[in-house]
Amino acid sequence: MHKVELKEVGLDIGLAFSKHFYKTDYLHYGYWPEGLTVEPANVFEAQENYANFLLKNIPAGVSSILDVGCGSGKFAEKMLDAGYSVDCVSPSPNLTKHVRNRLGDRAEIFENRYEDVRTEKRYDLILCSESFQYLLLEEAIEQTKKFLNKQGYLLICDFFKRDVPGKSPVSGGHRIERFFKYMDEQPFTKLTDIDLTKEAAPSLDIMRDLIQEVIAPTWNIVAYYMRSNYPRFTKMFSFAFRKKKSLRLTVNIFPEVPAVNNLPISKPTAFFFTSKKVEGRFQSYAELSDNSEIKTFTLLRLACSEEN
Repeated sequence: MHKVELKEVGLDIGLAFSKHFYKTDYLHYGYWPEGLTVEPANVFEAQENYANFLLKNIPAGVSSILDVGCGSGKFAEKMLDAGYSVDCVSPSPNLTKHVRNRLGDRAEIFENRYEDVRTEKRYDLILCSESFQYLLLEEAIEQTKKFLNKQGYLLICDFFKRDVPGKSPVSGGHRIERFFKYMDEQPFTKLTDIDLTKEAAPSLDIMRDLIQEVIAPTWNIVAYYMRSNYPRFTKMFSFAFRKKKSLRLTVNIFPEVPAVNNLPISKPTAFFFTSKKVEGRFQSYAELSDNSEIKTFTLLRLACSEEN
């Protein structure tokens, strides 16, 4: 049976929340230019901005694209509608169902990790939109060299770690200095390097608000109900999950915590984002990134000179 990873569950939940709360099928961050109010009603517009930004950065002459980590297939559909030939890599069985329903037979879908893809096909561009952070660097680049046509392109838009002081509220991502050092030894030439941290940061603020205003209160109510009515089960369940804490996600299911006004105070997980509280208010992600942030949300466009 397929072993379900935590990030896979998170993406499935993220898609359900996106559809219900934000009326969007995209699973990527938004691009928030000056003047676009940061509020849930504008999430879809911000995500469309992001998708259009990616489209504009596809080099002229590109015809075939491999979308690595295609999410729900929404952006792959947009590329198909724009006239590109697109195939997808979708390692999540549940998300793959959404991709197949959306794309039908318009694209071939590789249902495994990018590192495990086997095909004789070659592409003009490999796209990693918020998926590169999950890939093994060396194996991913070897696959990319194998699958690219001569003078093909690798387009990455994702989080990278920067070597500066401070703790990031977002987990994951390759160290950008190591990435560039490794790429210097590869047959790639960097064409574009755009820091999108400022434009992408508001998406995390939207997520923070959803957690604080919807998920956290709901979680507290469920925790209160379970501890009140099923104390033995709750204690066992909580203990089991605490033994399996993820390095990327601190799990605290129905925690044993003191009660205030006869209601338990739980500390629900903030999936992969936690705000700092400063001077009585929560800092925004953009403020954090301006101070002690160790992440940068970067678009990289590289050209491959290796002939396959």
